[in-house]
Amino acid sequence: GKRISITSGATGEPVARRRVVANRASGKTGRAVASGCYVAGADVVMIHDGPDLAYATTERVETAAEMVDAVQTHGPGTDALIAAEASADYTVEPSSEKIRSGVEQTLSLTPTPKLVDTVRETHPDLHIVGFKAETNGEDTALIAHARALRERVGMDFVVANDAGVMGDEETRALIVRDQAVHEFTGAKDELGALIAEELATELA
Repeated sequence: GKRISITSGATGEPVARRRVVANRASGKTGRAVASGCYVAGADVVMIHDGPDLAYATTERVETAAEMVDAVQTHGPGTDALIAAEASADYTVEPSSEKIRSGVEQTLSLTPTPKLVDTVRETHPDLHIVGFKAETNGEDTALIAHARALRERVGMDFVVANDAGVMGDEETRALIVRDQAVHEFTGAKDELGALIAEELATELA
């Protein structure tokens, strides 16, 4: 009976009409979380760069700014946000003309808006679950970064993992709270169900 907004996948920041700056996020984890929340009885809003989902209200976005705007649009009446996206950290001013191949180019990168910070400013009481991916493979550092994110934004908990699992069916993740850390290893579908269960506890 709760309304849950979920952000998932990558964003593409246009460089020109047919070229973008993006990342390799597949959106598999976000879709698994959306499915887990739906099975648990939630009214799911899926905000991502992928296809329509039969079990969710789907809002398709391309850029990081569009994703932020979509979350804000669906904010009223939303009980929680699960920010599982890996949107681009930088955007560029797109060229109005075709960029010819084989010619050296210099791109001026501008930071994209931080989705969770923007949402927290406008929705101070919203339950938020965050995701934190790192590349160094050290649990101690991963937990420290996750806790810093949780404290900065005021999140219920953070799901932390190594960026190397992007696109895989299996994953290893740490569910990080203020003191407790719960380790999960298994299929992403199972992780999605666990996150839904953990969020249900917070909402209760």
